[in-house]
Formats: sequence, structure tokens, C-alpha cells
Amino acid sequence: MKTYAAVVGIIKFDDKILLLKRNGKRATSPNLWQGVSGALKE
Repeated sequence: MKTYAAVVGIIKFDDKILLLKRNGKRATSPNLWQGVSGALKE
């Protein structure tokens, strides 16, 4: 059985919270941080 991992990031700035996820197995934009609105560069 294969195991896949997704890395999750939480950024808090002032009163705002941004939730991010990262997955190396995505077909589009692998290993990029994915936010609610799309991919983000590091």
C-alpha cells in the first residue's frame, strides 16, 4: 500500500488566517503551496 502525505500550513497575520496545503502528487502545479485562490510561490 502506498502512502501519500500533504503538508499543511497556517499563516496568521493580524486578524486574518490563511490556510495552505502542499502535495507533490498533484497533476497541476505539484509541490506549490495551494491556497483558496490558487497556487502561491514560495
